[in-house]
Amino acid sequence: MTKQRSKLKAKFIVTDAINFVLLDNDTASSTDSEYCKRIANRNSSTFEESDRLRIFNAFWQMTSWDEKQTYVQSLAETVGKKQLKAGDSSRRSVVYTYALEKSGTRHQVCKSMVANTLGIKERTLINWVNKKN
Repeated sequence: MTKQRSKLKAKFIVTDAINFVLLDNDTASSTDSEYCKRIANRNSSTFEESDRLRIFNAFWQMTSWDEKQTYVQSLAETVGKKQLKAGDSSRRSVVYTYALEKSGTRHQVCKSMVANTLGIKERTLINWVNKKN
């Protein structure tokens, strides 16, 4: 068994053939980003640990990776760039905003909070959202 595989095995416990439960509390913590805490339209503080655990469990109860990917894509909304510079050929064409749902209402949160709540890496989140377009 490789070193990376053993670390991964120590981090997760298999509940059945499909679902995993995270054991590492660090991975499932909310965002520590000062930027996210400072911005007024980010509602990270409205989510308690019980809300985040409910979202986490619902996500990992989904039966297929395609279903999980579709769910993650539904959390991201495409927004146009705020500032366009003349003559600048930027590769960035869109900006994504992320939201989690609480009591039937979507609350905008930062990308790292979405990734941490779902227990996935930010790179996985970005790849799945980019496949949407």
